Amino acid sequence: MKNELIATLLLFSINILSAQVSEDLLVNIHSVTNTEMNSLNPNPGSLVFNTSTNKVYAYDGTLWEKVSNNNAFGDIKSGIQQNDHNGWVKLDGRAITELTVTQQVQANAFGFQTNLPNASNTYLSQNGSTLGSVSGSNTKTIARNQLPLFTLEGNTNAAQNGVSIRGSYNSGRNANPTRGHWAVIGDADNHNHTFITENINNTGAQQTLNTTPATLSVTMFIYLGN
Repeated sequence: MKNELIATLLLFSINILSAQVSEDLLVNIHSVTNTEMNSLNPNPGSLVFNTSTNKVYAYDGTLWEKVSNNNAFGDIKSGIQQNDHNGWVKLDGRAITELTVTQQVQANAFGFQTNLPNASNTYLSQNGSTLGSVSGSNTKTIARNQLPLFTLEGNTNAAQNGVSIRGSYNSGRNANPTRGHWAVIGDADNHNHTFITENINNTGAQQTLNTTPATLSVTMFIYLGN
């Protein structure tokens, strides 16, 4: 009888507590501004309520991270962080087998069966190719038909009406030329000469152009969870 009475009172008390929650029973997290939070160096796992953002933050031993997570699998972001953090995985081309089980499942769902994409020296573009694939190049080779249109030409018959061809040997005219002098050995009428210029590219091999623009160095991450 006594045990039944105790059980009845306990159930009655639970019903009262579930129906009426006292503000005094709520867990209170210390409130700080964003500036105050960033000046703290607490133990890992410490919690604060940031009044500047109205969010709860947890300290992981290095950074304050929001406890609420609105990230979706497959989200892409850039950051100054150098390593994986809070479900964000660096896009460095590593093998999928190096990820956690959860991350491997998500990576496979996005079509990454063997390796993650390597975002080094690449740029984000919605170009219609397979999502997560890397294509294109940061260099360009210009073909000859891409050079400016121009013509190299010259004319050799504008200076005079005829050209005297002279030599140092007797060819039937001026039979006994004085040593050291030239003898006229023939005349030519107005005429043209054809000349060929050196190759415009005289280095011996065509070089590629570097088309990489000035960049801010960051790290690219994909959200695959923990």
